[in-house]
Amino acid sequence: MTINWYSNSGGSWKAFASNKDVEDGTYSQNNDNFSDFDTTYYWYVTVKDGIYTNYSPVFHFTTEENLPPYKPNNPDPSDG
Repeated sequence: MTINWYSNSGGSWKAFASNKDVEDGTYSQNNDNFSDFDTTYYWYVTVKDGIYTNYSPVFHFTTEENLPPYKPNNPDPSDG
C-alpha cells in the first residue's frame, strides 16, 4: 500500500509526505509547515492498495498566539 499525506497550509492542497510499500499497521507523519501562530491548518490522508483509494476525513486545528506567562502577583502567603 501507499500512504500519501496532504496539507493545506499554504492555501492549496499539496502532498507533504508519502510512505510506499507499507503493510497493515498504524503510521504517523510529522509536518514542519504547521508552525505559524493564529493559523488554521488542514490535512488528510489517502491509502492506495493498487485497486482502491481510501480517503480520510479532513482534519484541522488552529494555533494561538504564544504569549509569555503572566507575572505572579498577590502571593499567598505574603512572603512568597
